[in-house]
Amino acid sequence: MDSGLPLAFVALATAFALALGLFALALRRVAALSRRFEGLSREEQVAALVKPLDAGDRLRTLDEQLRALKDDLARRPKPVEAADLAPLVDRLARLEVILGDLRIRIDEQRARTEYTEHDEGGLPGRMRKTLEQSGFEMVHVLSDVVEGANAEELRIPVEAKRGGMIYKGTVTVSDGRVTEVALKPATEVFP
Repeated sequence: MDSGLPLAFVALATAFALALGLFALALRRVAALSRRFEGLSREEQVAALVKPLDAGDRLRTLDEQLRALKDDLARRPKPVEAADLAPLVDRLARLEVILGDLRIRIDEQRARTEYTEHDEGGLPGRMRKTLEQSGFEMVHVLSDVVEGANAEELRIPVEAKRGGMIYKGTVTVSDGRVTEVALKPATEVFP
């Protein structure tokens, strides 16, 4: 016998074993792939996954999102700018002037009505005369003055006007006579 025959037989057996091993490996890979695509057995499902999305569909969703954002921005109030506030500042300045005039008129009216309500006699009349001699006008007594009060000294709060400025303070009365006048400009009393 020839010694080459067993060697050929060994080579053939080795080639057969190698082919069989490669076939088993290929079967394993195919089994793994079939498990992976088990849920995608229908052609339509595979086609739906493979088919790229239509460009119109993608743009349509973006357009809807942009419209929603635009509507949201349209509902928000406009930001306030300095030019928007100018008319309000003008109105506030006019209102301040009107309120100042109104305050002056109220003080004048208060002084006139108080002056006519009381007679010139008595403690209120003497207080007014004393303050008028000191240069004050439109004297307004802020509390009721009771003649013959038991206290030795009475401090009576008053408001008066001198030189267009309002003064506030107290007038001290002792034994029916004005003994002290302590009036300060309203800007010092109420800064």
